[in-house]
Amino acid sequence: NRNTVGANNDSPLHAAGNYVSLTVKDDGSGIEQTIKDRIFEPFFTTKFQGRGLGLAAVYGIIRNHNGQISVDSEPGKGTEVRIVLPAVDDAPKQKHISEHQEKKTGKTILIIEDNKMNMLLAEKIFGKLGFHVLKAEDGTKAIEIVKKYQDTIDLIYLDMILPDMGGEAIYPIIVHERPAVKIIVCSGYSLQEAAEKIGVTESDSLEYIPKPTTPSLFKEKLKKWFVMGNE
Repeated sequence: NRNTVGANNDSPLHAAGNYVSLTVKDDGSGIEQTIKDRIFEPFFTTKFQGRGLGLAAVYGIIRNHNGQISVDSEPGKGTEVRIVLPAVDDAPKQKHISEHQEKKTGKTILIIEDNKMNMLLAEKIFGKLGFHVLKAEDGTKAIEIVKKYQDTIDLIYLDMILPDMGGEAIYPIIVHERPAVKIIVCSGYSLQEAAEKIGVTESDSLEYIPKPTTPSLFKEKLKKWFVMGNE
């Protein structure tokens, strides 16, 4: 649903304007208040083998896009989750690049991402930008590739949430193995949160792109490092 919200105390957000709301309901067992108060905390989970990072990442993404998420639930009465995001009237037009216009950068990127859809998107984006792509779905595989291809990797895309170890554990290992390699942290965490987790004292020194992302964000970030094609 798309609604116009006025600037008043009843507004779910602070600024007046158009907002898109998404509501998801179920008729399950519901959530107890003591648990509901903690569901957006990183690493909080009621599942024995869970990582407890899904809702924390969702919360971070929505907050980074100036939105809001709320949960209404009672034991035995199901759960309702409502997401509100600022509406965009016109999406920016992406410049179409035909196959014969593409130019190779001659550079290699390692994409470290466990989500299959995000991996496919990143692979497509960097392939279009002319990069040779190496892929790792977890931290262990990523470290193996970094050590194996030390002299050929020019850029690393690093997701913060992985099955076996977090981006904050992988980052210093990469820096130790390849001090000069360029690393882009791509995450649902805010820039400040990602910097704190990694241990970077100045968040401005961390190369960061928020999720969800677009090809243009990556291209702008890469322009200062590499000679890009399709200009």
